[in-house]
Amino acid sequence: MTLRSLLTDTAQARISEAPYRYCGSERCDVVYFAQDGDSVFRKDELTVRVGVKELSPPRHVCYCFDHTIEEIEDQVQRTGTSTVLDDIKTRMKGGCRNVSTTLRHLRHEFSVALLRSS
Repeated sequence: MTLRSLLTDTAQARISEAPYRYCGSERCDVVYFAQDGDSVFRKDELTVRVGVKELSPPRHVCYCFDHTIEEIEDQVQRTGTSTVLDDIKTRMKGGCRNVSTTLRHLRHEFSVALLRSS
């Protein structure tokens, strides 16, 4: 999945050639920003919900394979663990553009789910 595919048509027109970074801060309205500081894309400029920046379900941690925070929490509550990370690792062998971001968020959400279940 590319940045362009996540943006509204209006926002797509502002994409530059600069590398983009993801802002994972829950309280920040910015989702992606250019490393050179020239452009930012906020939640309202995306065509998808951004899991860590949402308060209500569904809150996605992986768009490529449609996994949610709620799925992780439910699995941890029922079984004490989650298969989401293993599923994504297996399926990523076919390619995923947001590998490091996805894995970082999964580890965080899994930790939060474990804390809530104890």
